[in-house]
Amino acid sequence: MNVDTAAIPVGPVAIRQATRVGCPVCDASAIERGSFAGKALKGCERCGLEWFDPSAYQRDHLDQYLDDQTSPSAYYSLTTACDRDAFATRMQMLIDLTGQPSGRVLDVGCTVGTFLDAAASRGWEAVGVEPNGTAAAHARARGFAVHGGFFDRALASRLGAFDAVHLSEVIEHVFDPVDLLRIVRDTLVPGGVLIVTTPNFGTIAARALQRKPDEHVVHFRRGSLVAAAERAGLDVVSAGSLSRRRSIAAMQHSTTFGATGRALMRLLSALRLAAPVEWLLTPCFRDTLQLIARRSPNS
Repeated sequence: MNVDTAAIPVGPVAIRQATRVGCPVCDASAIERGSFAGKALKGCERCGLEWFDPSAYQRDHLDQYLDDQTSPSAYYSLTTACDRDAFATRMQMLIDLTGQPSGRVLDVGCTVGTFLDAAASRGWEAVGVEPNGTAAAHARARGFAVHGGFFDRALASRLGAFDAVHLSEVIEHVFDPVDLLRIVRDTLVPGGVLIVTTPNFGTIAARALQRKPDEHVVHFRRGSLVAAAERAGLDVVSAGSLSRRRSIAAMQHSTTFGATGRALMRLLSALRLAAPVEWLLTPCFRDTLQLIARRSPNS
């Protein structure tokens, strides 16, 4: 990869303190896309990826993931009701694709353990990785094995092999998504299955609400996510957009909104309008990308 690198552990995997010359997915030349919050946004005309220049980030970027600042546990505790059905559906997909009624599944960025609960309820051994100590403590209190810190190759080697991996709303936080997917690939048993979800920056909603340079440092469209998975040596099964229900109560703690937006969410909750608004908004926002891939049975 065409990059001058000094890696430091940050985000859910590793942030690259670097001056990147080419696209982090396909190595094509970068073009300037503008600037957000003082950080240069670059893009790739070949695969469609966009990313923020890593050289603008400092080591204190770590703190937001460790100290319950970004993706706070309060937010994910309140999304449990909305997430439960989506995670049950994903778990059924993993069962169908692996052809196994039980096995080992790893949830990278497991937050408070909602997906782990969906997996355990189907008889799977569920293991989590979570750098947010408060969120990890919540998941452990629910009886799950959760490893604190960031998912990297050293941790992956200690965890052993898995039949399936769940990587939800994680990959957009790392500067080297291909490296993350390679680690995941090596974590899977031959024939093992991966589900990835991330904001779809091919949609207006994601571009309007999810450009958060302190958090979402790479922006995927379908083509760039497929390219990243294939470059990592994974066989792509499917990739496309889907809708997901959002929690109005949780949005009061979301970093997506400022004070005015959070006040509006509190008002909707006070007026008991949260649930109908959630259901009305769900089909309007097909702004989540879901990719399913597997490790080749022969690898």
